[in-house]
Amino acid sequence: MEHELIQNIALLHTTELGAERVARNLGLSADDVIPWCKQTILQAEEIIREGKNWYVSVGETVITVNAHSYTILTAHKGKKISRQVKKMDHPTMGLYSQEELQEALRAIRSTISKCEKALPKLQVGKSQHTLTVRRIQALQIAVSLISRELQDVYGKESL
Repeated sequence: MEHELIQNIALLHTTELGAERVARNLGLSADDVIPWCKQTILQAEEIIREGKNWYVSVGETVITVNAHSYTILTAHKGKKISRQVKKMDHPTMGLYSQEELQEALRAIRSTISKCEKALPKLQVGKSQHTLTVRRIQALQIAVSLISRELQDVYGKESL
């Protein structure tokens, strides 16, 4: 019996950002991503579903596909599927590169700084002050989670 992902191969698609990520990770042109992934998936050695994603292994390449929408999320060379699935407790594993996470940290920290500068100008007890305080707290949580992800998955300290 044919695998569900293979049966629905025609539904495979990706976003512009996804195509760029796959092309960068695999050294393809962005126009070649979907046909290349379809052909590679048809040659799959192993297809595993973990949570909301399919992980397709061909040699040292792992392609990650959303199991509900059939969106190609990312692909990596030099990884084994067992490592990919083992790291599933890290929700961004396979979705974002180290560089993307570090850039997100820079942007979030910049936003925190701007909010902190605006806070003294806002009247305590008013909705804008409360909202800004809550935004700062939420952004600090995001920094903590991204920093932990960088350390756990990539073994790198955050910037």
